[in-house]
Amino acid sequence: PDLPPEAVDEVVRTVTKPDVGDLLERNQAFYKLLRHGVPVSFRADGAVKTVQAMLLDFEQPQANVFVAVNQLEIRTTKGGKRIPDVILFVNGLPLVVLELKNPLSEKADLQAAFNQLQTYKEEIADLFVSNQLLVVSDGTEARIGSLSADWQRFTPWRVVDETAGSARVPFADELAGVVEGLLRPETLLDYLRFFVLFERDARGQLIKKCAAYHQFYGVNAAVAA
Repeated sequence: PDLPPEAVDEVVRTVTKPDVGDLLERNQAFYKLLRHGVPVSFRADGAVKTVQAMLLDFEQPQANVFVAVNQLEIRTTKGGKRIPDVILFVNGLPLVVLELKNPLSEKADLQAAFNQLQTYKEEIADLFVSNQLLVVSDGTEARIGSLSADWQRFTPWRVVDETAGSARVPFADELAGVVEGLLRPETLLDYLRFFVLFERDARGQLIKKCAAYHQFYGVNAAVAA
């Protein structure tokens, strides 16, 4: 809020500039900006100042703007269009994509939703440069995964609150578990800040990892203790 307008404009240009190359590499570069801020320089009081402009306010969740958009049309690289079911924007940044399937359709299962996301990654890759979490659901069952996760790495979010003194809450409705347990603003910001990482596998390929529910609650309980 205390940056001069020209510095804000420079931050926006840095974050939204067109780029090419490997999607996961671009995603990693974006995450560094999301996690640590965007370095920006400007003149103030006769001197040049350089600061880290934060894209999210991790300390005050209510200071951010959270918007869920249903059925947003996005033009593909081939001139057609794709319409993801739900995109969650925080401060204008599309950070979470949910693909939902009809539970009454035998062919529309969770893996079909996962496969749909793989198509989106090819045809509307720019949507996923800032992506931090993918969610698939058939209305009851639900799984979460990272941008690079294969189907076996998509996992359920089983509890809402497992902090000290709280009883474990079973969720037969796994989608409700994700929405109420992970996508609540303050929980999502904590998750994005401390439970996302990139590393190289044994073959040297870049992979992105997002914590499972027991890792999230376990680490937070350990830190609190």
